[in-house]
Amino acid sequence: MTVVNQCTNCGETLPEQAKFCPDCGEAVLPEGDPCSTCGTINPKDAQSCMHCGTTFVESPPVADVFEPPSTEEIEQMLADAFMRELERNVVDQQDRRLVDQYFQRFHESSFRNDLEKRLEQMAEPLARDSVSELPPETIFDIGDLVDFFLIQHCSDLNVVYLPEKMLKYSGIDGNQTDLYRMALDYLAFDHEDVRIYTDFLAMPERTLKQASRSFLFADRNEKLWFICDQTMIGSGKAGFAMTNHSLFWKAPMEPPHVFRYGHSLTVEFEENWINLNGAFFDAGKSLNVRMSKLLRRLQSIF
Repeated sequence: MTVVNQCTNCGETLPEQAKFCPDCGEAVLPEGDPCSTCGTINPKDAQSCMHCGTTFVESPPVADVFEPPSTEEIEQMLADAFMRELERNVVDQQDRRLVDQYFQRFHESSFRNDLEKRLEQMAEPLARDSVSELPPETIFDIGDLVDFFLIQHCSDLNVVYLPEKMLKYSGIDGNQTDLYRMALDYLAFDHEDVRIYTDFLAMPERTLKQASRSFLFADRNEKLWFICDQTMIGSGKAGFAMTNHSLFWKAPMEPPHVFRYGHSLTVEFEENWINLNGAFFDAGKSLNVRMSKLLRRLQSIF
């Protein structure tokens, strides 16, 4: 170990290898840098001056609280969620054999750049909140983006018709929206060969009474939107109906069911029907798909 040549206390010349000053007894310290404040020589590993207390170790830089956090990881989570939702929509609701064509359409479309900008906007508040997984409302927004892509860029690939009018209900205020009109816009009955009644005065009285006995158990305060009679002879014993609070339905040989908007809902797609909270529902492939999207929208409102 190399030592200094003078005692830091009394200034006496020190012999080589001395551990203490022979004059005053001060301990000899290893060679180091002088203190910038008082000039005292301190050991090289000293964190502060042994004479005046000046700190030698630099403090870590203080994080800039105004600097926005990185969104790269969140943006990737959002992009992955979009691709999963797109694949799920194609497999469950369109034609699973065309999945690769939908992905190719996405990569070739102008929508890809628009989506990147939108995901960047969505990522900023999520990054500030340091989320580890996407919240349900964000997954819902991702579903809206998928619907937009399917309607605006894939109409020639879709086997199930998705009306463009659906898009105007993205981000709506339910209190400012005509939900009856929304239901009809989503379901697009004019594209289906079904028996629909919206004018109940013009509906056969026998059919209305039978639907009320079979499955339409609405409360007095519910406003009836429509009744779809799915029987061959128009008896009203099977079908589905919607009010401003509920969906009612009954399939042949099945018990009646009801779903109240705002309650927990799971939709499972089977080959030719869907299960709503585990209950069989079938209005035909296209109406099944559009009904699932309508219920999803109503869930966001209620």
